[in-house]
Amino acid sequence: MGNVSSTLPYVFLVAAFPIFKKLTNVNHPFVFFKSKRVTWFATIIVEALIITSMVMTIIPLITTGDYANAFWTIVGPIFFAFLAWLLYSHAERKHGKL
Repeated sequence: MGNVSSTLPYVFLVAAFPIFKKLTNVNHPFVFFKSKRVTWFATIIVEALIITSMVMTIIPLITTGDYANAFWTIVGPIFFAFLAWLLYSHAERKHGKL
């Protein structure tokens, strides 16, 4: 579960990168990827590598018959993400828009 839960935030971060680059009201003091095509190419490659590493962590657990560990490796990060979303929603209702 460690590899999956530690790399899952990067999946969202990398996916947000091209969207962030489209923002015109944000100051971009340093621009590494100048074209939209290169930005999307790099995003797709990095996303594929991260997701592949997550899948390659789960496959050996399933092939060796360690189904309980495979289950928690998959469900654990999903459960904690859902729990974080619930806590964030509760805080927004209690304190207003964060």
